[in-house]
Amino acid sequence: MRQFTVKRATTLGLCSAALLLPALALGNTASPVPVFKPVPFPATDEQKRQILASPEITVDGKTTPIGFNAILRSGDKSGNGVFGQLLDSKGMPIKNQDGSEHISVDNDFSSLIPVGDKLFMVSHFESRPGAMYLTELNQDKASGKLSAISTKNIDMAGVGGLWVPCAGSVTPWMTHLGSEEYPNNARLTEAAKTIDEIEDKDEVTILNISGTELRRRLAEGLEIPEWFSFPEVVKELRRTKPPRSKQGFTVFFTGFSGSGKSTIANALLVKLMEMGGRPVTLLDGDIVRKNLSSELGFSKEHRDLNIRRIGYVASEITKNGGIAICAPIAPYATTRRAVREDVEEFGAFIEVHVATSIEECERRDRKGLYKLAREGKIKEFTGISDPYDVPANPELSVETENVDVDNCAHQVILKLESMGLIAAE
Repeated sequence: MRQFTVKRATTLGLCSAALLLPALALGNTASPVPVFKPVPFPATDEQKRQILASPEITVDGKTTPIGFNAILRSGDKSGNGVFGQLLDSKGMPIKNQDGSEHISVDNDFSSLIPVGDKLFMVSHFESRPGAMYLTELNQDKASGKLSAISTKNIDMAGVGGLWVPCAGSVTPWMTHLGSEEYPNNARLTEAAKTIDEIEDKDEVTILNISGTELRRRLAEGLEIPEWFSFPEVVKELRRTKPPRSKQGFTVFFTGFSGSGKSTIANALLVKLMEMGGRPVTLLDGDIVRKNLSSELGFSKEHRDLNIRRIGYVASEITKNGGIAICAPIAPYATTRRAVREDVEEFGAFIEVHVATSIEECERRDRKGLYKLAREGKIKEFTGISDPYDVPANPELSVETENVDVDNCAHQVILKLESMGLIAAE
């Protein structure tokens, strides 16, 4: 079965129907547009009590029959929860007249919500008092079949207890959780379809967090209010999108040979390792040349390949939550830009231009390379016989002439603090 990705909450179900969901694969591949075959509009009471659904789906021109499987029915146990069980404001089961625990059979509507690499289902019951359940799902990648891992009642006791059932499942948080009847601005009054129709709308306080604000709170590790979402969902969001102070990143030094890149990089390595919290790896130009690119020369093609290898390793370190410190010459702007794009797919990229002049580098010339380049004994030497593209907009530019190494490394630390990548000392 062809996979397609659910990009937002997908509502499935019919009023008073047993929960039956199509076994559609929810993968991580690029998302084609699914087209469902139309179904007739239910006209009779009998048809309204049936589950009317498209028998097939067309994806990228290929038509596939839709299979259905029951994930949970009222009374089913999954994990520590009983699907459809009604609880009072203290979390105790509501009893029938004969003393048995009441299980609602009025499963109304469910929403599929993908969060990171997990899939959740929010279900509400058309009963009084109402019931709402959060279920974590598993999907068989071969067949697309969905199954429940665990289900639990969503506790409304801390925010007023109950809500109006079958009104778009409007919760006490005044959030909308999927309905075939109401738009997503439905509110507390069942008869009202928009906020403008509520008579006392001026006395109603609507709490909301925008997507931009949510991303900011996640990035900065700030509190996400309990009324905004379910604890399990927030936990998963924090796992898949940790705050910047816990994300991986890459510091990429660039400059002439002898500019001080490696010296500053080593000083930065010591400072970051002393802070702890994340693994730190130094990818020094000379070390990489010896261990990763020993077969390469110094032609433009080989220089590009060497830097791209460094960028790939740095991106993998960043993706896995580590800190990569790179210190190659990296003379070409196009190659540095390509490395930035590779790394920024997973975390921050901080380009640091070690802006030591060519004259100062040649004066230092600890390895005697500039002298050999001037004599023509080393070809394609950066700054002498091969160009160096000065970074136009680096995150930081440091001067090393008349400035000690510790000061230069501290400038990088201050930059990382200002970006929220490390905690301020």
